[in-house]
Amino acid sequence: MSRRTGIIVLLEDDAGQARAMGRVLELEGHRVLHARDAHSARRIFDEEPVIDLLIADLVLPGLSGREAANLIQAHHPGVKVLFTTGFPQSDPELKLLHSEGYPVLRKPYDAPGLVAAVDAALED
Repeated sequence: MSRRTGIIVLLEDDAGQARAMGRVLELEGHRVLHARDAHSARRIFDEEPVIDLLIADLVLPGLSGREAANLIQAHHPGVKVLFTTGFPQSDPELKLLHSEGYPVLRKPYDAPGLVAAVDAALED
């Protein structure tokens, strides 16, 4: 079975984390576009004709990752979203996201965990 690669917007305010994630995903064949906040992510979506996946950290300055995803999905319906967070599994926000069908990758994760989560998100 061949893997699907795609164009990914990585919404992560931690520059080191974003670089590491970007490298891993680019080595897997994805094109990665970086955004540090909701507004820069929205601009990327407005400028790029096709984006396959938004990876959004839940905790960001300004709008949260959840608010950013809602804003983007309102203008780009059907875009797939993968959230990342350090919240504990018992956090009510995580339970709500899971109940709504959103995949969540919990920190800390390793490169194979990131790749597996992205592969699953792109397949859905």
